[in-house]
Amino acid sequence: MYDYFDSHIAVTPVIKQRAASGLVVMKFTSDDKGNVTKMVVYYADDASLIEPIITALKTTDGKWIVPAKTKSYDFLIPFSISINNPDAKVAEAMLAYYNSRQPISATDQIPLDTVSLLPTVQVRYTDEQ
Repeated sequence: MYDYFDSHIAVTPVIKQRAASGLVVMKFTSDDKGNVTKMVVYYADDASLIEPIITALKTTDGKWIVPAKTKSYDFLIPFSISINNPDAKVAEAMLAYYNSRQPISATDQIPLDTVSLLPTVQVRYTDEQ
């Protein structure tokens, strides 16, 4: 799983330009063939962090293992996005991002039924564009 996301999450130029970092928690549903049928953002430090994750999840069709005799199954997966070795020149952009970010979060309880919590995926990028 780590190798897959490491090679399939492409940090967008907007994320790099804003020196964005933070957490995204996604829930997705997979059918009995391992295809992603639904995605829900449970939490994101900013909307700009979601795009590369959704793009990568869309390419995982057929890769998810669903328990036997189950028509669909839910997975909860956190992603942590950060800059690799930020230097002083990125500090201003990081502060501007932090002060302008607009978190996305649930406003009510979220029933989870049967769900598997997957390990956090670490996404690190450099500030080079």
